[in-house]
Amino acid sequence: MQASASSKWSPDDAEKDTHFRLTLNKVTPRHSDQYTCTTATGHTNTITIKVVHVVCPQQNESSPPLIAFSEGTRLGHSVHFSCRKGFHLNGASVITCGSDGLWSAPIPTCVETFCPVLRSLGPHLSVVEYNSSFGGRAVFACSWGYRLIGPPGLECEQDGTWSGDIPSCMPIYCPKPVVPENGRLLTEASNRDGKYPVGDLMIYTCDEGFQFVGESSIVCTENGFWSHPPPFCVPPSEVRKSDTIYLENTTLVHVDE
Repeated sequence: MQASASSKWSPDDAEKDTHFRLTLNKVTPRHSDQYTCTTATGHTNTITIKVVHVVCPQQNESSPPLIAFSEGTRLGHSVHFSCRKGFHLNGASVITCGSDGLWSAPIPTCVETFCPVLRSLGPHLSVVEYNSSFGGRAVFACSWGYRLIGPPGLECEQDGTWSGDIPSCMPIYCPKPVVPENGRLLTEASNRDGKYPVGDLMIYTCDEGFQFVGESSIVCTENGFWSHPPPFCVPPSEVRKSDTIYLENTTLVHVDE
């Protein structure tokens, strides 16, 4: 050996008869040299060691919103980067000091997080509140006569995605109106499928010789129910106004037997 060093057999039981360990103490550039180890059986191994002093430039570490954790500036040391909430990294999250005295990549930057523009909204869906930055919300509403299917609002999350799928709007229909005995409807459903959408007006009439008890017309409301219960058609002599009660969308009528 041509430089100051100590050597001994490997302490590993499986290697102690075949492997030699070379130890350089207080390494300096003068230890750069070729080193040859020879075992008791005459086997030799030569290695070339080059001792260099590498220090990478000091980095301006944490600078909000960029957060940095540095191991140091020597060869092999790394700097780990992250961003505070509401921002995401643009660049490498880890840079390492290389043998050329340079960092493996430029210092990254933090870019404010925004969620993508909401597209493919249905024809009856509208956005009544919108903020696409991290923590912001998109709140939805449907046109009159339609019901919201899905979440009423979405939140922009840390990874720049919305918290769920865009909701949709479905038309609201009322059930088929009841036709009273001795009466009939003068109007029909406005929908071609025979359904009764919000706003549909149904007008009743009684057969000749019978009289209304209740409302002569009803309207389909946004809660999916008719504005009034269907009327009754009874002979005039059997109707007592004081005995007609409207209760929870139902008409209760007392008729003398």
